[in-house]
Amino acid sequence: MSTLTLSHNDPVRLAPALAARIQTALLAALIAASAGCVAGAVYEPSRFFGSYLVALLFVLSIALGALFWVMLHHLTGAIWSVVIRRVMEQFCRTIPWLGLLFLPIVFGMSHLYSWTDAGHLADPVLQAKQPYLNVPFFLIRATGYFAVWSWLALRMSNWSLRQDLDGNVEWTVRMRNLSGVGVLLLAVTSTFAAFDWIMSLDPHWYSTIFGIYFWSGSIVGSLAAIVALVMILRSVGLLVGVVTQEHLHDLGKLLFGFAIFWAYIAFSQYFLIWYGNIPEETIWYIRRLKGNWSYVAVALSVGHFVIPFIILLSRSAKRNPSIMGSAAVVVLCFHYLDLYWQIMPELQPHGPDLHWIDAATLVGIVASCGLVILHGARRDALIPIRDPQLQASLQSLSE
Repeated sequence: MSTLTLSHNDPVRLAPALAARIQTALLAALIAASAGCVAGAVYEPSRFFGSYLVALLFVLSIALGALFWVMLHHLTGAIWSVVIRRVMEQFCRTIPWLGLLFLPIVFGMSHLYSWTDAGHLADPVLQAKQPYLNVPFFLIRATGYFAVWSWLALRMSNWSLRQDLDGNVEWTVRMRNLSGVGVLLLAVTSTFAAFDWIMSLDPHWYSTIFGIYFWSGSIVGSLAAIVALVMILRSVGLLVGVVTQEHLHDLGKLLFGFAIFWAYIAFSQYFLIWYGNIPEETIWYIRRLKGNWSYVAVALSVGHFVIPFIILLSRSAKRNPSIMGSAAVVVLCFHYLDLYWQIMPELQPHGPDLHWIDAATLVGIVASCGLVILHGARRDALIPIRDPQLQASLQSLSE
């Protein structure tokens, strides 16, 4: 593939008719889910805000993970991943929208975070943490997190699109330079966001490794989402001959490796807390390893690690689109379950209770972000058509 044109029939462009059908389906899902969310917020607010937090962090973790992959691509000067970079960038562009979707959490803080209740301030632990765990500072930090993430995501994406227009290599240099600082900013802010939004659900509990635990899930979850979207685009005739078996093989190796990394971090956190045997730390696992929650813990071990490990162990599996797509779906499902297991036991200590509100919040947020991604996909080429390393990526990894 020596030349890429920009006609509407080009495999790097989303056809208007296909985009219209996808838009109709996403709008229908969003309307139905929004009605369910409103009903849930009115009649079962505590359940709604818990489910909403899980769904929001599920989608946000994918967007943050995609931002990490974009910046890592630029930092390493990778060639193979040029053809999938635009897919990563489209996920990143949902971050500002997710900042707006965080507003319901602000209004539902009293249903989620016990430290917002002034009656708990007699607790000496909460008194010691009160300079950090207070509503104004919580909101300031949340605003800062989304401001940093949105700035990084839009900078990287907009510079990439400008390069599509003029082909200037200076945009590549700018993206590489920003990525060095950006990765550090992303690591710090997402770690504290995990502390604020998940760990503080139980303000007595703490874990120094929890930020890495959240990060490992975000990285593997975002990679699975990238694989799933690439497989969908290939299945409808897009990116065929652009994303080849060699690209799939590289994606498969990363998905395989980071599934193992997630398992390593998850076990490390459990092992360190079990070995330390400090009551303030062990209570978090005790709550999640008793009753029916123990079955969820076992399911996570199997579905988030064992199944992807077995599926992606062979070379041929990593080069098979159907197997890669299936593995990505499995990882995404269990990434959601992992966040559900982290959050919901604080609100449902007696065991999981799957509810239609869980589905409504998840479908609503996914559909709304899907519309954001679709808007970008209709407007922009599906690959960075004037990236200086695009031809090298196509030629060195051609089937």
